[in-house]
Amino acid sequence: MKNIFPLSHIKNIKLFYILTILTNCWFISANWIFFWTRLMTYKQLGIVDASAFAFGLLMEIPTGAIADMLGKKKTLLTSLFISACSVLFITFSNSLFSFWAGFFILQLGWALYSGTAEAFAYDTLVDHKKEKSFDQVISTSGTLMGITSISALALGGIAYAINFRLSHFFWGIAYLIGFFLAFGLTEPKMDTEKFSLKAYFAKILEGVKYLFQRSLRPFLVIILVLMGSDYMFHWRLIKPAMGMMFHFDANMMSILFTIFGIISVGVIKFLPQIRRLINDTLGLYLLAIVMAVGFGLAFFDLGYWGAIAILLIWLAGTLTQPWISVVVNQKIPSASRATTLSTVALITKIPYVFTAVIAGQMLQEGKLNVFSLGVAIFILTSILVSSIVMFIQKRPAQ
Repeated sequence: MKNIFPLSHIKNIKLFYILTILTNCWFISANWIFFWTRLMTYKQLGIVDASAFAFGLLMEIPTGAIADMLGKKKTLLTSLFISACSVLFITFSNSLFSFWAGFFILQLGWALYSGTAEAFAYDTLVDHKKEKSFDQVISTSGTLMGITSISALALGGIAYAINFRLSHFFWGIAYLIGFFLAFGLTEPKMDTEKFSLKAYFAKILEGVKYLFQRSLRPFLVIILVLMGSDYMFHWRLIKPAMGMMFHFDANMMSILFTIFGIISVGVIKFLPQIRRLINDTLGLYLLAIVMAVGFGLAFFDLGYWGAIAILLIWLAGTLTQPWISVVVNQKIPSASRATTLSTVALITKIPYVFTAVIAGQMLQEGKLNVFSLGVAIFILTSILVSSIVMFIQKRPAQ
């Protein structure tokens, strides 16, 4: 068991694994859009998603200070309680305003949890002089996230078929169970990092500086476009909306997304072998091309064959994050890698505030396929721009 769950004999780490499972019970992944659009138009959905998302980004700043003031255990407890209450509030909502309010509050719960759980696990390992094993703990946590997400996706489809509110209810209950279990956590004695607004923005500026350094510059455009497109598709409105565009209902989407999730877990294991066959530059370009083809195919009314378009985008996105992490690890000093990656993640999320509103409007007008075509053209253009930048950078050396 210790080999499967490294350092799980430490109570905090065992609970960290359990909380990882409970906070990734995405029972709603394939069906939330069907529930939400019972009470709002697609245009309103885009506005709700964009505004709540913007609020969540803003909350990332003060929540770090809150974690310092309350302590990480109390911050996690607060996060889980807020998340549970807001999800259950959404579950039983019957109006657009109540949905909006619940979703806004949920962003605060997520912001409080973001980074705090990992920092809590790391500080616990420092207390036990096991911090060198942190990568094993995080790797195991990532595996649990994937397995839980896929399992919850399948179970959520069954729950939605029974009652359209049930998958949301189970989602809220998972957070509530996590809240009660979190009382068993012990605040680490070690606090390896204190939040300050100055340090927060200094980290972002440091990350931007490394992004534009010469060794990473040829990859910059393609990295930002790949991560931005993947986030927009995987984590927000576009994926379920595209499924609806191809005439999949909630049950069919649950089955389809579960299958694609299993396929992606299998594919990602072959990344080392793929990288031995092609270099990183070509690999990232190919991922961008595959993603562009997927969005381009979504322009056409393919019916159920549209699943191919979704799969192409899904697989390209699955390989995007780990491949980019490899590139950054090779090009950036070890002390600045995490900062650079987190800066990339922040920069690529910001445009979604605007694209969500546009996507919602176009979905309302039945023109999401035009939006998809626009994304495909944008990705292909980014490949061209990135190629030109790389050519210019290499030219003086010739």
